[in-house]
Amino acid sequence: MMRIGIDIDNTVLSYDDAFRKVANSLFELNLGTDLGKEDIKRLIVATHGEAAWTKVQGMVYSSVPRDVSVKEGFSDFIVQARVAEAEVSYVSHKTKFAISGPKINMRVPVKHFMKDKGF
Repeated sequence: MMRIGIDIDNTVLSYDDAFRKVANSLFELNLGTDLGKEDIKRLIVATHGEAAWTKVQGMVYSSVPRDVSVKEGFSDFIVQARVAEAEVSYVSHKTKFAISGPKINMRVPVKHFMKDKGF
């Protein structure tokens, strides 16, 4: 049987909208949709420091991922993997709990999101 391991965060799922919304709200910015996560990170770290970016990450990853989207092509890939009867496993490299802020298991919201989407 073929086994496939897939990184979820920022590979299968796009957090760009979530990072943009949190950064806009937290720092009273008006970031446009042309900026992705890495652009937002560079801006926040340059203007507010690494600790501020860590806070943004904790807020994004520990909440219900309503501003998260599945990247284009992934659903089709999963259909093909199922046709091939491949075993698909998902991997998350983020820590279990945020470094700062409330001690919320950051992996749980993504697990529920993936299950709700049929993955």
